[in-house]
Amino acid sequence: MQMTISAVLRYVMDSAGIYRVGNSMALVACKMPRSSELSDFEKGIIIGYHKCGRSLRDISSDLKYPKSTVAYVIKKWKVSDDCRNVPRVGRPTKLGDRDRRVLTREIRKNRTQPMALIREEFQQASGSIVSMNTIRKEAHLHGFHGRAAAHKPLITKSNRAARNLNRIYSTIIPLNSIMPLQIRPEQTRKFRYTLSAKSIGASLNVGGREKERGFRSLASDRQEFSGPLPGFR
Repeated sequence: MQMTISAVLRYVMDSAGIYRVGNSMALVACKMPRSSELSDFEKGIIIGYHKCGRSLRDISSDLKYPKSTVAYVIKKWKVSDDCRNVPRVGRPTKLGDRDRRVLTREIRKNRTQPMALIREEFQQASGSIVSMNTIRKEAHLHGFHGRAAAHKPLITKSNRAARNLNRIYSTIIPLNSIMPLQIRPEQTRKFRYTLSAKSIGASLNVGGREKERGFRSLASDRQEFSGPLPGFR
């Protein structure tokens, strides 16, 4: 049965939201969802425009679709008399784009947590019920793999003391500060400092009461040094 021009025009007007204002027609702008392919409704509008005698350029300009897309839909309709989307082969994926973003956020919160805990937090955040294999597969596809914390060795007091035997520190007081500072002998060239009484007494290798007397006698006599410390030449 051949459709008349008025019937096709009425079909297009009803489908696309076109209404008549006096002697002119206006198109109601309807926001189409972003998709990789046109829906059956959108393809029906293109076929309706084509049956009304509109050119490819006019259809592309009015509906804001690429000219190649309009030509493909019309060609498919002419060849098979049907331009509807056919179902894809295989089962669709369990997770959508939003679910994948939620999963990525949950994994990045703590990279060392087990997969079972990630699955529980994901199901609470997204409301989707998935298996462990699905979570593991999606995590691997996004570049997330299992991580473990670095091993921290047990260092006892005796081990710590043994490690510090070969480390020699000196206490100095920089000229621009009143706070003492512990440095190594090779760092003395970086500072202009006054050597504290405790450091001088230690560098003289004086022990016992003589060391205490050295502290008292040198406590008020702070000398200025700019080279290496005594006893470290």
